[in-house]
Amino acid sequence: MTTSSLPLSRQLLIGEQLKRATHREPDREAFIYENQRVTYRKMDYQASQIAGWLQSKGIKHNDKVGFIMKNSLAFVEVFFGIALSGGVGVPINFRLAEEEFKYIINNSDTKLLVID
Repeated sequence: MTTSSLPLSRQLLIGEQLKRATHREPDREAFIYENQRVTYRKMDYQASQIAGWLQSKGIKHNDKVGFIMKNSLAFVEVFFGIALSGGVGVPINFRLAEEEFKYIINNSDTKLLVID
């Protein structure tokens, strides 16, 4: 099966999923990480703030935004913030060697890098 056989797949954006969930059930828990809990409303607010910041830094539709972060709620907020900004997330494993970081960053057209 190819993506062309899934006509709706081109229209589903991850940022829209957060907005829809927030609209439907704003006070429902969206994510739990260790002892931290966050509702869809709070996640949407945080992600929207990040999206605005990214856009203020010049991120436009389809611009690549790299992010090197450990597992956390901040990772999820940045992930959704990039999507809401119109950018494309380039998650980079923090355990990589220096040369691997350089290769990914230099070959992914990353315009901005977020580091935890």
